[in-house]
Parts: sequence; C-alpha cells; structure tokens
Amino acid sequence: MLRFSDGVDIDTSGPLRILNLHDGLYVVGEGICFPADSQEEAEETIRDMKERKEKGKDADDEKA
Repeated sequence: MLRFSDGVDIDTSGPLRILNLHDGLYVVGEGICFPADSQEEAEETIRDMKERKEKGKDADDEKA
C-alpha cells in the first residue's frame, strides 16, 4: 500500500490495471505504481510488462 501526503492510498497488489486519480493516470499492480501521461501510454505499459513477464517465463521453461 502506498500512502501519499495528500491522503491518497494506492493498493499496488493484484493484477496490473489503470487507476485514474485526481492528479493523473497510473499503472498499478504487482507491487508497482507508474505514472502515465495518457490512457494509451498506460495501456502500452501494461502490454509491455505482460510481454516481458511472458518472455521471462519462456526463458525459465527452456532452462528446466
């Protein structure tokens, strides 16, 4: 849980998702919180993170 001085709490647990707060958009989930300049950027960030995660799983499978 992230707690900001303006009283906003962000739960970073759970799946990746887009959070729209009074001060902007954020990609949150899996223990992270990134600001995003637009909905498109947030969606792209999630896609990229999921792709990297899948590539990591594929590499682990090849090692086994």
